[in-house]
Amino acid sequence: MNKRNPYDILGISSDSEMSVIEAAYKKYMNEAETSSAEDTEDKFRSELKWAYSELSDASKRNEYRVKKARMDDTPTNTANDEIHQESQNLPDENKSDVLSVLLSTGLFLMMIGAIGYGLYFVGAVNNNDDYFENTDSVIEPIESSVTPLSVLATEIPEISIMHTATVEALKATATREALLVYSEALTATNYALNMPSATPTEVLIRACPNAVSVNIRTGPSTSYTILGQLLKGDCVVVYGRNEESSWFVITESPRPSMNDGWVSSELIDMDSSGTELEVIYLD
Repeated sequence: MNKRNPYDILGISSDSEMSVIEAAYKKYMNEAETSSAEDTEDKFRSELKWAYSELSDASKRNEYRVKKARMDDTPTNTANDEIHQESQNLPDENKSDVLSVLLSTGLFLMMIGAIGYGLYFVGAVNNNDDYFENTDSVIEPIESSVTPLSVLATEIPEISIMHTATVEALKATATREALLVYSEALTATNYALNMPSATPTEVLIRACPNAVSVNIRTGPSTSYTILGQLLKGDCVVVYGRNEESSWFVITESPRPSMNDGWVSSELIDMDSSGTELEVIYLD
């Protein structure tokens, strides 16, 4: 094929339709006819006629389009930079999660300590000599029917090593009901801390070009830079879309440089409508 590119001669982009090609050809031909330099005019007209003839053939037009796209294609590291930036932020997020857990645990232990201290204080007041002197007549008739507190406390199982001191304080001063409430609250808290978090399932859809060649761009519009082209038969995976579902984000393409690029919904056939895909916004 000739090294000259007819798209450059006509001054149009490689994704121009036939109507644009005809308009550019007529415009430059009119300018050539009004030119005063005959040698330049003949040479320019010859170039224009050759370019128009080449692009009038659909197969040649696609070949020149692919050739020009490959010449203009420049690798972009935007997606890699974003991934690298996210990987750098991961340690900070993990630190925040650890600090949140430690803070929650500290607050919980402070609350338990306050409860234990309060129960201990109540028990100390109830053990005052003046209190027992004034209530001997009330306690004596029911001593035979009340099970000693020490017997009840020993029936409560040990909860954990971390809370042994709190449990012992409760055994010494609290009622059986208070111990049961504490035990149930601690069990529920441990269960909540150990419960695995739900991970959303990523939606992936297979898609294939419905044209001889399809442009892949850096954003959801024809105004964005072309990353490369998918040829017919080069199927990819679609994992995201814009709000109108008119453009989709691809991956697993034949050329890694086109991964995370955008393709028009009109130029691909997919297994579904794609409305269930995640909406992706560009910064």
